[in-house]
Amino acid sequence: MDLKQKLVRLFGSLRARVSSFLFRAPHLYDLPQPCPQRLLGPWEIGWALDLHSHFIGETWQRSETGRLLCRYKYRGRIDLADKLADRLVILIEKHSELNAVDGLLVIPPATPRLYDCVYLLGQVLARRLGVPLLSGGLQRIRTTDRQKDMRTRTQKRANVAGAFAVRGDVRGKSLLVLDDLYDSGETLREVTRVLKRAGVRSVKVLTLTRTIHTHP
Repeated sequence: MDLKQKLVRLFGSLRARVSSFLFRAPHLYDLPQPCPQRLLGPWEIGWALDLHSHFIGETWQRSETGRLLCRYKYRGRIDLADKLADRLVILIEKHSELNAVDGLLVIPPATPRLYDCVYLLGQVLARRLGVPLLSGGLQRIRTTDRQKDMRTRTQKRANVAGAFAVRGDVRGKSLLVLDDLYDSGETLREVTRVLKRAGVRSVKVLTLTRTIHTHP
């Protein structure tokens, strides 16, 4: 084998190893570790565990947390509640004020499903945090359209205005409100308004993901 053939073979071997490394290193193309997002609003503190999606170059794709959420919410993977709760607990440990609460509330679903994914996650998370889940503490008192079908922030705000009511005595309490996805934030703003009107001392919000776009 002459020198040229040896160099060609060596280059081919190196290229194969580099390609294999890149293929096996998803962190170069994805965000395997959650990228927490601060949520600003009328609540005292708010965090999303991760972006729901992101761009790799010009390619749009869901984050790992976004993919887990879609499987959990739409494909019946209720077993993922534990995995998602584990990740939320890690975030809460880094921001301990999220755990300094008297109870946990979940946003009730706008669309009936075979199972309430946020409530199920809330059960697991409340157990991990050692705080009570206030089942039925927050209810929808009128039918609303899906927020994701609204085109503007104004439409989203009108869609949820007056849609929630508090059940039970929550006066003077500090509560953590859990939802799956943060988009415009209008649902959580309305819920915060209703809770504070009911006498809640402090509202803290937590979601699994946040979208990368905003609404006018």
